[in-house]
Amino acid sequence: FQLAQVPLIRDALRVLSLGRSEVSVEDAIGVLQSRFLRFGLRNADLFERVSDDLRALGREKIPRTLARQGLEEAFGDAQQSPLTSLANLESNARVFNRRRLPSAWTEPFSAILRIWGWPEGRPLDSLEFQQAQQWQSALDGFAGLDGALGELDYDEAVSALRGWLTEQVFQPQTSDSAVQVLGPLETTGLSFDGLWVTGLSADQWPSSPRPNPYLPHSLQREHGMPHANAAWEWNWSQQRWKHWLGQSQSVTASFQRNLDGSERLPSPLLAPGQRIDEGDVAPADPRWVEQGAKLSTDAVDPGLAPLREGERAKNSVGAYALESQAACPFRAYASERLRAAPAGDDFIGLSPMERGSMLHRALQELYQPTSEGGDGIVPPSMTRLDAALVAAEQVISSSRRYLLGVAALEIERKRLDAVIREWIAFEAEHSHALEIVATESERTGELGGLTLRLRLDRVDRDSDGRLLVIDYKSGSGDATKRWFDEGAMRPQLPLYALLEPAAAGVATASLKVGDMKLRGVGDEGLHEQLDASDAWVQDVMGEESGGLEALRDFWRRVLEELATDFAQGQASVTPLVDACTYCQRFELCRLAEELT
Repeated sequence: FQLAQVPLIRDALRVLSLGRSEVSVEDAIGVLQSRFLRFGLRNADLFERVSDDLRALGREKIPRTLARQGLEEAFGDAQQSPLTSLANLESNARVFNRRRLPSAWTEPFSAILRIWGWPEGRPLDSLEFQQAQQWQSALDGFAGLDGALGELDYDEAVSALRGWLTEQVFQPQTSDSAVQVLGPLETTGLSFDGLWVTGLSADQWPSSPRPNPYLPHSLQREHGMPHANAAWEWNWSQQRWKHWLGQSQSVTASFQRNLDGSERLPSPLLAPGQRIDEGDVAPADPRWVEQGAKLSTDAVDPGLAPLREGERAKNSVGAYALESQAACPFRAYASERLRAAPAGDDFIGLSPMERGSMLHRALQELYQPTSEGGDGIVPPSMTRLDAALVAAEQVISSSRRYLLGVAALEIERKRLDAVIREWIAFEAEHSHALEIVATESERTGELGGLTLRLRLDRVDRDSDGRLLVIDYKSGSGDATKRWFDEGAMRPQLPLYALLEPAAAGVATASLKVGDMKLRGVGDEGLHEQLDASDAWVQDVMGEESGGLEALRDFWRRVLEELATDFAQGQASVTPLVDACTYCQRFELCRLAEELT
């Protein structure tokens, strides 16, 4: 193994990397969960929250100051935090702001590791103890590179140390045993009772040439330097193979037949001209057969994992669970039961989710409760626009705002300003005598034995006291059309219509510059105030169809079936046509392998 890759040394490099001007998010998270540090984070819930916050920044690498902020949140008490001692070391020795020779960097590196308590997190086993000893030897070797590397700043020194450790090979010293795991070079001069050589596929043996990048390739080929060209690799591999055959009583060669769906061929050195019969399959080891017979043979449906009674109230879900259940039952199971979230995407600027959160927060600030203390809401006005924009910006964490920069936030502020100004004008023209009575209202409900946790963007009331639930959308979309599709329902607004007290109408507010709309369905008298020009809405709400009450019965039937399936653990991999487009959970259902 490369010394830089063994866990003990890997974690030491992660600690040192925290002092670089830019810190890998994975290094910061790795430090928190390292078992070799005295200051590792043992609280699982706190670790999950801090690691989620760091990943939510949307960058592979973040400035050192932000990484420190995340670590400070994790450790809490400044007196117990290694960051306090690290700050003292920095102020006294100027560790991160001075250029030094490699030999002069070894002591600061050791001091930083002592502050973190490396490797004191747990008693070391024999192999880890050997790694710690080789670390010290490698550090002494790094100190001898003064003439080659010259003076380095901290970033350069850590990078050079990582490169140096990558070149060092860790071969554990073990007592003599019947089975030894060796590399090709380590077999030199040895003889074997039996030898098993793995990885002998055509693309790995002989391996590809790896000429030295700092010397002319023609010079390396001319003098037959190691790994200079394909001819050298062939000759060297052929010599190794002849040695193994001559010094072993039996030789077994193996390789992986398929890799990532592509078929691989055997190395030409194995048996030139000899055909390998794929039908020759070695019999199963009788010990495996005996062990397999002991296993239970009861049939288990992997797509059925019902919620226990105690889970139903404790693990309440939102509308997204039922939407996922309609799109693909396994996606609902993976996201809501397994909590399997796909890795976040890196965005240049604000992500769509962040922009949506800012819009919702701005609109919440725009509509304020009446000063008389009643249940009404002050109509939107331009005088509150600046306060709404400031509140919207606070939705983004300070660390994330730091990364985005002033320019990106100013662009989004201007976009929000234009959207909200046009929405205020739209509201003034299409008020329809509706009074806003609640914004961002949290509600719970029961459906099909499932506890639902819902958040209503806005609730209006007309002069007759009837309620209209409104959901904000930043684009025009076709969400309302999917309310009537039994096979692929968008259940958010239909669920709102089933809450008690029952809403007399549901609508989406499309906040798109140049295309502001309030689209939805409602009881007679309320429905006419909504944009319902589409033929499919008119068909659904026509007198012969039974109006909203019949539609509510339809929604209740479909959504209760979805809720029951989710509660009973129906998790079959049966996606709708477009359900896989943004799912990103192919690692779990492995449907991608079938599709390709």
